[in-house]
Amino acid sequence: MRAGSPGGKRLRATLEGMQIWDTLIVGAGPAGAAAAFDLVRAGRSVLLVDRAIFPRPKACAAGLTIKTLRALRYSVAPVTHRTIHTIRLEGPGAAPATVTTRDPICVTAVREEFDQFCLEQTLGAGARFRQIGPVTGLTQTETLVTLRTATESFHARYAIGADGANSRMRTLLYAGAEPGWLSRGFALETHLPLPTSGPVPDLLFDFGIPNGYAWIFPKRDHLNVGLGFFSTTAGPTARGALTDYIGRTLGQPTPAKVVGQYLAFGFPGYEPTARVLLAGDAAGTLDPLTAEGIYPAIRSGQAAAEAIHRALLTGQSAAPLYQQLTGDLRTQLGFSARAARRFYADPSLGLRALRFPLMREAIVRTYALGLARPGVLSRVASYALKLQRAS
Repeated sequence: MRAGSPGGKRLRATLEGMQIWDTLIVGAGPAGAAAAFDLVRAGRSVLLVDRAIFPRPKACAAGLTIKTLRALRYSVAPVTHRTIHTIRLEGPGAAPATVTTRDPICVTAVREEFDQFCLEQTLGAGARFRQIGPVTGLTQTETLVTLRTATESFHARYAIGADGANSRMRTLLYAGAEPGWLSRGFALETHLPLPTSGPVPDLLFDFGIPNGYAWIFPKRDHLNVGLGFFSTTAGPTARGALTDYIGRTLGQPTPAKVVGQYLAFGFPGYEPTARVLLAGDAAGTLDPLTAEGIYPAIRSGQAAAEAIHRALLTGQSAAPLYQQLTGDLRTQLGFSARAARRFYADPSLGLRALRFPLMREAIVRTYALGLARPGVLSRVASYALKLQRAS
């Protein structure tokens, strides 16, 4: 990203007594922090706002895949807990599959620590941060975006809504209606102590949960255990399901502290317009196959930043630029959506296909490094499934 114009390098601009920022970013999680970091490094004035006080809890397994580490503009080694080389996959009707690689698949972190660290790097780069109250209004003109709370207003040339799955920015953009491209899920998690004897459990995905999966992610001093569902109908009974799962698989009681949150999918169907771009969970960037959220959040935030920076340089509209810059991400998530429909219709078939080394290698490589050519994995999966059905 090239540096901005001299005017863009000013910390803020003033127009008729109003403080005008180049970009206002609502939400200081991975998407918002990634966008703010790139914009301030390009010389743009950025105000980052959030209702939360950081660090704040968030239900997330916090497995940072290698593609996530490569996408970040700085090392997050200070807040990583374990380096993962082995993934265990379980589900009904198939023997467990364990995949071990020479190169790391991911590292684990604690989401609160990770978000706080990324926010600190972003503020160190030059972004400004404000804690705000609930957003009450959003208006756009041909040149300006205005965000209102009960007590104050903020003005910017562009805005990014990165305020999570229950995005207030999205609600205001769509006049209170749920956009047709968005679908929802639900997740909850808790932390359990590491076993007092024996090895630390492998990173686990268990697909024996109806319309979802369970996970166990080992951290430095605890296990992150949770359930994710690809619809919201499980929400009222999710805590009981988590208690049952922990008792059956780990033989432990569920701690009192359980954190839950809604999930949002559907980014390939989102069409940005005007001067407000959605990114991260607000835009439904969660992967519908693996429910990986941090990587697509970071990439969408960076793309939103690049689109706004180019728009400020050239006078173009940021919306089509954002659409163009997220083309690869949309392709990947679209492929994941199609694969998820097939896989979750019969997880046992997909798990049995993992007995083929080529399939295992393709799946793990895609999870760890990303999908350069979706058609390759699609052909490998189809071939493995045909062999499985024939055997």
